[in-house]
Amino acid sequence: MKDTIQMDASGRLVLPKPVRERLNLRGGSRLRAEVVAGRVELVPVASEARPAFKKKSGITVLAKTGARADAAAAVAAEREEQEARGLAR
Repeated sequence: MKDTIQMDASGRLVLPKPVRERLNLRGGSRLRAEVVAGRVELVPVASEARPAFKKKSGITVLAKTGARADAAAAVAAEREEQEARGLAR
């Protein structure tokens, strides 16, 4: 995937939508800038603040973050939370 982008007077870049979608980037996503062999490389930084799982209509679902997730651990945590609230089966 090759796109030409232009830096504005403040040094900001806008990544084209196909690039953002391919890398699962959204507003607020963090990127690490590295200079490698005279080139600039932007590397997505995994955010610890965004959980891989979220609640949607009371159901735990996998958030679209592009990060790896442990579904078994999420189910176990959900069951523990339900037991704590007295909702165990």
